[in-house]
Amino acid sequence: MSSIKIFLFQVSAVALLFFGFDFIFTNYFRTPANQESVYRIKNDIFHHSFLPSFDGIGSWGGKPYRVCTDVNGFKSNCENIFTSRTSFDIAFIGDSFTEAIGVPYEDSFVGLFANTNPNLNVANLGVSSYSPTVYRAKIEDFITRGYEFNHVIVFVDISDIQDESQYFRDSNGNVLQSSDSAVQQGALLTRLKQYVADNFSLFAHGYRSVKQILIGDVGTSGNGVFALERSEWTYDSSSNAYGKLGVNGSIEKALLEMTLLHELLDGENIKLSIGVYPWPAQVREMMLNNSDSNLQADIWRDFCINRCDHFIDMFPRYFDLVKNSSIDDVYKRFFIQGDVHYNREGNQLIHEALLELNLVE
Repeated sequence: MSSIKIFLFQVSAVALLFFGFDFIFTNYFRTPANQESVYRIKNDIFHHSFLPSFDGIGSWGGKPYRVCTDVNGFKSNCENIFTSRTSFDIAFIGDSFTEAIGVPYEDSFVGLFANTNPNLNVANLGVSSYSPTVYRAKIEDFITRGYEFNHVIVFVDISDIQDESQYFRDSNGNVLQSSDSAVQQGALLTRLKQYVADNFSLFAHGYRSVKQILIGDVGTSGNGVFALERSEWTYDSSSNAYGKLGVNGSIEKALLEMTLLHELLDGENIKLSIGVYPWPAQVREMMLNNSDSNLQADIWRDFCINRCDHFIDMFPRYFDLVKNSSIDDVYKRFFIQGDVHYNREGNQLIHEALLELNLVE
């Protein structure tokens, strides 16, 4: 056997042993068992949801946190996993930001709001990768089943525009996902990265360390989370990451779904409010433009005219924060590091904005 073949065999063997040890260490010794695949379930009507009455361990970025749901499959306080309730004063819905992926319910803006208002029945219908098509289908399904909501607050995410490019409803109104290759490739890469982070913590830590040495801190405004395809539509309408509909077609589809949701809620005498917030890319965009104006906020502010009880705009708050410090300082303070999602302090900022509104009547 040649020396090259021997070398390649040795490298392969070491790699296999390392990744095998890493997987076992990450999943069985470093943290409690990752139960993401247990509580994230398929739903025949609105595509996906949470397992009801779940109390276990979720993982985000390789870090574990406790996840609990109530009997409805809504993320909730762990004391309420068997609480049966079908009538709510306020129902929040959104995607992973409203779900508050990576943080326990108590540290999410919904959990903080519920804790501040114990006299209110508060529901969190948010789940990762939801968008207007799913919002409407899910709320419609629960209303059809006799659930009552006095006020629905939709937090529309930056990624909703890309997600709208792949969701559609069949002739029965059930949400399906298209197989558009451009979008699916990006989604597959995202899932692969998350799988590696969740199951190979030693490799993930080493990769992040090497990356930081070679290209600098992942929080710097020129790299990583500040330049993702899922968030680039607000400043690049020509992006090819939005399927056959493109950016403008996906925006129009999102607006149509939200219009139909408003009509549904209005017909049931349910109030609607909408909230928006920036990703790191939009924080940088505001800094570069020296303005708190942003396409995401502009679209949904205009939509809310004569439709919404409240429009919750987090963009000006982040613009003021950046002006008074720096983009990197704001990112490190309010976001999960190496990620686009908010940490507890970022969730607290939304909670503070909610408290300024007259939501309690």
